[in-house]
Amino acid sequence: MKLLDEITIEDIYVKRRIPVLEETQSLSTLLKQMVKYNVSTTLIKGGDGILGFISIKNLAKFLIENIWELNIVINKLAIGDINILCEGLVIFKPYDNIKDAIRYILTNKDSMLFKLDNKYYEVTPEDMIGLYLLWEDEFNNKPIEMIMQKHLVKVPPNQSLVSTFNKYYEVGLDSAIITSIENRPVGIVTNTDYVYSYEEIASKILEIKPDKDVKLTIDTIMSNPVIFEFNDTPSSDALAKIVENDIGHLPIVNKNEELIGMIYKYNILEELVRIDETT
Repeated sequence: MKLLDEITIEDIYVKRRIPVLEETQSLSTLLKQMVKYNVSTTLIKGGDGILGFISIKNLAKFLIENIWELNIVINKLAIGDINILCEGLVIFKPYDNIKDAIRYILTNKDSMLFKLDNKYYEVTPEDMIGLYLLWEDEFNNKPIEMIMQKHLVKVPPNQSLVSTFNKYYEVGLDSAIITSIENRPVGIVTNTDYVYSYEEIASKILEIKPDKDVKLTIDTIMSNPVIFEFNDTPSSDALAKIVENDIGHLPIVNKNEELIGMIYKYNILEELVRIDETT
């Protein structure tokens, strides 16, 4: 039997309960709840029970699409007015196999949800990265550049908020690296940064309207300083840094600290499944 076949969701989950909101509540309430509870998913219910969920990914897209009317959107719209409720909601059970949960996350690029004692919880990709310890010896013998991805999006600090989001969203990523002229990482932005910074973005919109030619630049919401790792670092050390800092993205640099690749939470999970199936 493979190692992942012996592990259930209940064995690894962090007790992160997700809020359940009525579809009649405002978008502003939804945003505040996601920030308050530090979750990437919120369930929406109506008269017939759970209708679906809204994820950080879809919410970030909606906010960007409506950025110039952001104050109106977040204060006037009810959750049920937003056409981004995901269909095909899958609720796992705590005793379900972890490999099935990983495959769901890799397919949907979202957290997975499970129900325990009539309460809903989420498990994120970051929660699962610590499983690398099952094969620590193998990761010890492999430099991080062997599993890093060269598929990335990088932008300068003065790139606009909208174009940065569109650049990474259109190629199926959930983040962009902000780099200096010397190609050194100076910041990172993810879907979470867009959603968690909605109040700051909305206030800036009020300042500059109606002059839409003024750019809202990505350096205003990027996370910095950037946690990065050198390309010759053992994979086990790099993954330990990811777990210790609870991050889902790790830029990889060469000896001159120039950006050469990325470690994403999803490609770590893909590597775990690959190792489990081949050892």
